[in-house]
Amino acid sequence: MDNKPLISILSSVYNERSYIEQTIRSVLNQTYKNWEWIILDDGSTDGTGEILRGIKDKRVSCIFQKNTGRVAKNMNRILRISRGEIIATLDGDDYWPENKCEIQVKSFDDRAVVLSYGECILINSNGEKFGQIGVPEDLSIAHNNPVGSVLRRLLVDIDCFICSTTVMYRKSSLSDAGGFVEVDGLPHDFSTWVKLSLSGRFSPIPACLGYYRKHLKSVTAMMDQDNYFKKQVDLLRDFCLENVQRLRDLGLCCDINTLQDRWNRIRKKNKMISHLTELSLFMGVDFVNPFICFVNRKPFIKKTLQKMLRL
Repeated sequence: MDNKPLISILSSVYNERSYIEQTIRSVLNQTYKNWEWIILDDGSTDGTGEILRGIKDKRVSCIFQKNTGRVAKNMNRILRISRGEIIATLDGDDYWPENKCEIQVKSFDDRAVVLSYGECILINSNGEKFGQIGVPEDLSIAHNNPVGSVLRRLLVDIDCFICSTTVMYRKSSLSDAGGFVEVDGLPHDFSTWVKLSLSGRFSPIPACLGYYRKHLKSVTAMMDQDNYFKKQVDLLRDFCLENVQRLRDLGLCCDINTLQDRWNRIRKKNKMISHLTELSLFMGVDFVNPFICFVNRKPFIKKTLQKMLRL
């Protein structure tokens, strides 16, 4: 075990009593054994803390604090005390296949790789599978090779095909970039991936590396989606202005007005999904995820919607 890299698993959790036990089992059952797991409980009030205190594995350490709601700041706090050279992230309502770490750690044998990710199975609140996020067919985007290529999806389309529960980072690269990006109103993952896109290559793995639970009470579902999108655009605009020459060298559009027009069209699609989310919350029925999966599985409908939205 000593000659294998130590993986530090980082989790910031809040009120995950309904799902956390499955998350815990998925880590304890990993076939790769050289890991530590640092869990920060951000003031849970539903009994999550009691479940965490019941974990007996010495590789698991828990931190308890009053609720802040600042996930990125929490993640940076536990990043600073982590000991591993590889960083993995796991939300308290998601879980992993038992061979995730064993498969993925090999990606970092290539010193040019700063981030690794894989395919993700989408599940609902009951654990039922309803979709999948795969690796892009465009290899330059999938591998971020040349460095920055992934921005053709992350920046231009604001389309994130990477699922946080599947991601591993090279700690030195993440630390050199300043850790997880902290922006009020945005999760830590997308912002960090945009920043790391100019730091090195990505390593995609065409295998399921995580189960991502999408439900109406999740942090993402409860966000003001229009405000969330606006903050994403603000982040990307600032990123463009800071990296104009590097983006031009990659052949990417750096004209803010052109990008803004495109982002405004994308915003229309997001508004449609936002309205479905509001209806889902009112009716107590999830209309969003089945709609997205249905559209993605029906190319004709997808192309029609794209034409309507002028995407």
